[in-house]
Order: sequence, then C-alpha cells, then structure tokens
Amino acid sequence: MDVVLKYTLQTIGNNKGYSLLELLEKKMGEEINNYIYFFSLRNHATLHDVPVSELIYIHSKLLIVDDQKVLIGSANINDRSMLGIRDSEFAVVMEEDLNYDSIMNNKEYKASDYATSLRKNLMSEHFNIDIDDKILEDPLSDNLWNLMKLKAKNNTSIYDAIFDCFPHDKFNTFKKLKERRMFKTEEEIEELKKNYRENIHKIDGHIVEYPYKFLKDEELNIDFFSKENLVPEKNFT
Repeated sequence: MDVVLKYTLQTIGNNKGYSLLELLEKKMGEEINNYIYFFSLRNHATLHDVPVSELIYIHSKLLIVDDQKVLIGSANINDRSMLGIRDSEFAVVMEEDLNYDSIMNNKEYKASDYATSLRKNLMSEHFNIDIDDKILEDPLSDNLWNLMKLKAKNNTSIYDAIFDCFPHDKFNTFKKLKERRMFKTEEEIEELKKNYRENIHKIDGHIVEYPYKFLKDEELNIDFFSKENLVPEKNFT
C-alpha cells in the first residue's frame, strides 16, 4: 500500500474514529457537510490513441484565509515541516494593505485584492466558472457551495462511468478493487474509446470528489519488507 495514500486516507476520514472527519462527525453529525468538504482534481487525455485519466497530485500547498492572507509554498502545516529541524521545505505568508469592498457570508467585507483574485482564478479554472461571474464574489454563499459540490459529484460520476476509476469510494476492500473493470482486449478498448468520445464533453472543470472512503474496510499497513517500514513513523506524519 502506498505510504502517501495510507496516511492521506487516515488523516482525512479513515482511521478507526480518529481521523479529521470522524472526530468532527462525532460532534456535528451530518451538519459537517455544510462546513468542510474534500475535493480532488482529475484530468484526461489520450495516450497512443487510448483514453486515460488520472488524479492530479500537486506537491505545493496553498491556503487562502478569509480572502485576506495567502500561505503558499512546499512546507506542510505540521511538525515535520514547521519545527525547523527536520524538513528543508518552506512557505511564505503574503499580506497586503490594498483592500477593497467585497462580500463575505452575504455581508459587506474588506478583502485583499491579491488573495481574492488568486482564489477567483483558481476557482474559475478548476470549477470552469467564468472569472467575472458574480457567483465567485462571495466564497461562503450557498449558491457557490452547492454548485461546487454538484460539479464535483457529476464529474466523479462521469469519469467513473467512462474509466471505472480508482481510487474510488466504491472500492472499500482489496477484493472489490480486484474486480474493477479493466480494458485489455481490443473490444474493451474500442468500447472505452466510444464511451470516451460520447461522454467526455460532459466533464465540467477539473474538480471531483476526494475518495476518502477508498479501502476503508481494509487495514492499510506498510509492507514489512518495504523501505518505509525501516524508518520511524514520524518521518511520514
């Protein structure tokens, strides 16, 4: 099991009750979906005339706080990167005095020009929304929130229908993952090409739902003989 995927899944929502979502759900129940949501990015292309798709993994980290501050760099927001004696990564905080009248949670608000423009540009690209669309003005509006979740859900369903993608929440065990539809024969590949041509135009942006329930019923251990098992666990957390 890939060590990065193991700790990502355990941190977000699959860690015997101790992950971020599991702990919050104990206190908030389903109301948590109104405050926190995990998305991912996916793209598609053709390789040697065969359609392919993969999640987009980005190493750099970005945090936009209240349309006022930006934290950007390669450092993780944890002890491994921030103690100053372990990782050699770093990040910078960007603030500015240039503020303008904006809207936040349907109320008048003073926002930073840089932080807001960066957020709008990223949302425009990943959610395929025109940069000048007023729906991007208030990041806390119900309309924007619902649109984001809807696009992610629809894109996830379309990709799954075409490619039978993984990681995916429906593969909650290794047994189910082994039963995943594969495209090996010429007939299967031709069917994939046909399905791709007919449906890929329905994809709206890069956004998809993050499959944090992937392999949730499995014990995701690091192989005993792998190099990752030879170093202390704190190197990955």
